[in-house]
Amino acid sequence: SLRDVNKRLNLNLPLDGPKTLNGLLLEELQDIPEASVSLKMADCVIEIVQVQEQAIKMVKLYRVG
Repeated sequence: SLRDVNKRLNLNLPLDGPKTLNGLLLEELQDIPEASVSLKMADCVIEIVQVQEQAIKMVKLYRVG
């Protein structure tokens, strides 16, 4: 869940919409992305590493700022 990600990694990803990182990324991108797509959100860059069966399976988070 996004709450767990925020808590464990000390991030501030928005909690007012989707409850999972997959849901948040799909809402933000408005489509199923290809692997290697990146976006900046809440002081981190999120790189999509693996996509499988209409869902994002693995990401890398890079803290910026």
